[in-house]
Amino acid sequence: MGADRQRHARLDQPGLCLGAWRHPARNCPDVLGLVGPGVKQGGLDDKTWTDHADVRPTILALVGLEDDYSHDGRVVVEQLHHSALPWPIKANPDAYQRLAIAYKQLNAPFGDLSMASIKYSTTKIKNTSPSVYGIYLRKMAGFTERRDALAARIKRVLEGAAFDEDPVNPGVAALLAAEARLLVAQMKVWRPPRAELGARATRVRSGGARCKA
Repeated sequence: MGADRQRHARLDQPGLCLGAWRHPARNCPDVLGLVGPGVKQGGLDDKTWTDHADVRPTILALVGLEDDYSHDGRVVVEQLHHSALPWPIKANPDAYQRLAIAYKQLNAPFGDLSMASIKYSTTKIKNTSPSVYGIYLRKMAGFTERRDALAARIKRVLEGAAFDEDPVNPGVAALLAAEARLLVAQMKVWRPPRAELGARATRVRSGGARCKA
């Protein structure tokens, strides 16, 4: 820890922005350093949630380059000057930022959804009942399908704003971010979609009728 503190102190200087993320398994920080034109002056930033997938799109957006690679990360707009942002992001930076934050918690390896799914999976895997495990597998498959579909939609919006000159529609961004937060919340408490609850209630009612007969 002493070496880390010294490193932070040495790098914390005018013109340099530092973003740090903590690896849950190792319980130690990984540090992203940004410096140069377009980067805000600052020191250690422990509020912005970011990871390694954000490095490439952020650098490309800063230097004005693009390619046909589809990023799993996003442009870290929190640490860039407004004047340095691609114009489609600049048009609605708050909408882009809110959607990007929701996307990271939905899709990042150590985001809220991923960590919640590990907790849920652990409890079900410990169960020795084959039927419980089978139900768990079907639920997770359905949940993963929903997550992947939503993440793909959000990714198209973020990539479009960063590299395809397609501004973020604030209404669409708000709707997608709300869907992402809802999906994360459902995984944290595991509340099945209404369609599943309705089907379960139908089975219970029809089963009861058969028992009476």
